[in-house]
Amino acid sequence: MQTPRRFEKTDPVRRPVADYRYLVPGLPKAHTRRRRLLDRLDSAAASPLVLVSAPAGTGKTTLVADWVRTRRAAHTTGWVSFEEGDEALWPQVTTVLGDLGVDLSVRPISSAPHSMDAHLLSALAGAVTEHASPLTIVLDHFELTDLDQAHDLDYLLRHCAGRLQVVVTTRVDPVLPLYRYRLANSVTEVRAADLAFTDEEAADVLVLSGFRLRPETVRALNTRTNGWVTGLRFAARALAGADDPDRAVARVIAETGDMGEYLLGEVLDAQEPAVRALLLESSIPDVLHPGLVEALPHHSAVRELGMLTRMNVFVEALEDSPGCYRYPPFFRELLRAQLAYESPDRPGELHRICARWFVDHGSASAAIGHLAATGAWPEAAARTIEELLVSDLLRDGSRGGLGRVLRDMPEDVGTEEAALVRAALALADGDLKGSADALDAARDARGAATVTWPVELTCAVLDAVTARFGDDLENADVTVAQALEVASADDHRASLPAALGLRALSLICRGTAALRHGDLPAAATAAAAAAESTLPGLEWIEQAALGQLAMVQAIAGELEQARRTAAEAAAVADCIGLPSERRSPAAALGMALVSLEQYDLDAVDAHLEQASRPLLATENPVWRGLLAQVRAGLLRARG
Repeated sequence: MQTPRRFEKTDPVRRPVADYRYLVPGLPKAHTRRRRLLDRLDSAAASPLVLVSAPAGTGKTTLVADWVRTRRAAHTTGWVSFEEGDEALWPQVTTVLGDLGVDLSVRPISSAPHSMDAHLLSALAGAVTEHASPLTIVLDHFELTDLDQAHDLDYLLRHCAGRLQVVVTTRVDPVLPLYRYRLANSVTEVRAADLAFTDEEAADVLVLSGFRLRPETVRALNTRTNGWVTGLRFAARALAGADDPDRAVARVIAETGDMGEYLLGEVLDAQEPAVRALLLESSIPDVLHPGLVEALPHHSAVRELGMLTRMNVFVEALEDSPGCYRYPPFFRELLRAQLAYESPDRPGELHRICARWFVDHGSASAAIGHLAATGAWPEAAARTIEELLVSDLLRDGSRGGLGRVLRDMPEDVGTEEAALVRAALALADGDLKGSADALDAARDARGAATVTWPVELTCAVLDAVTARFGDDLENADVTVAQALEVASADDHRASLPAALGLRALSLICRGTAALRHGDLPAAATAAAAAAESTLPGLEWIEQAALGQLAMVQAIAGELEQARRTAAEAAAVADCIGLPSERRSPAAALGMALVSLEQYDLDAVDAHLEQASRPLLATENPVWRGLLAQVRAGLLRARG
């Protein structure tokens, strides 16, 4: 019996002109031209392989179609669109090459196997090499997962003397030896991060959809969608009919709607059952750390997550944290919602697994978030106090990461630790009465229970910070002394960075008390000691101490020294991106005093404005008195 031939010699077969798969797709009506990426494709002229690999809906086909239509010659560029289930590569490739004028004496028969005979492949490479012009063919939506096809395509690319370029748009990285192409600089890659729309490009998409939004609104929407163009277009549809699109964006960001249906159908439900289960159950933590993924039920998750990044399933490897992965927010929240829908009890179990893992690995803030997610509020509050995280709450208030978690704690959680958490959040958010009431509630909840050192220290520091804003000078002296005594206690945790930060806060309070007594040397000594005792991660306390020191130096007439110290405080605050309402007003007050002495009245105005921004800026008696003094001096100087 004769073995069937892989190819048959024929005259060129003319296909119907209307065969859509060989036509370059049209561009969307509301098309945003992405010149930075078009230029990148232009620069790939010397690359035999151009790989455009990214998840569904990222604009791969539209980008390459725009490039072919606007920047490529029709007689040297061919296109093939593949549908799901298309496996035959070579019949399509030879058809396109024939249409481009390559002299082919062989064509694959319709039932040809995946691989080609070596001599026929060599003949095809020779025919391409002898063609008058270099050629480009686009394989759109082609998933090259067959090793035989990959071997043959690799051979063709390497033996066409640079006369053939293949552009592959795909959701799955081809099984080509990409490492070798990278080493030889013979591949140009466009990935999901490249295809992510910038804020400016996102604004163009929205303008073409009929919405001209404020830059900050565009930024919020684009951040939410991770620059995913399909998400932006779904958002534009959701904004249709809104009287105030800028205000409506908050609602659109919170909803899933069409975006969720698209992701379910095109991404999640397209996976194998085991991969689908991995995606759902690994969506609980915000970041998948090495070790954490093994603690979850999928023991081979690290390898599988690496595979999913190559399959472009909205899994991102974190460049600055090797071995860590995360999902974009819109996809992560969809996965969490779908998991809760399919297995209502499962999210709680996974949150508890994550909480235990983060506790064991010293990441208290992350553990608290998972405890709160399960409704374990007493444990979350206790962990906050035990880990001395009150300084984080005082720094960021209810808008910080930890504060956003704990502000939702129900009022009926009546433990002492819960009351201390409420006191810290109220104080940071400028609610002095709420803070005082919460501190009273903490003492009422204590009862006869033994007080732990973290609880005692937290309570003492909150008392000291609160006393800075009261008029009872004697009480302020006592509370500050108590806070410093507790902070210096012989406890093995007293040398921890967080404990040293709370001690530095107590020293700042001592400086304020000394200043109210008119003891400038003692105030300067306390502020300098506070600034020197802080460690990395506690820079916000350092800037507060430096600010207070600058203010004391200005009062003492040390104008140049005050200027340098205030500049140092501002540099520390700028380095950590501390917002103006969270900065100590003391540095700005000191600079206002310096500027007034030097008769720079415009600078006085500017510094007074800065000094009035922080929360509680006018509640401290010292700051209130200095503000009045500077304003009076400014009025006098202006007649």
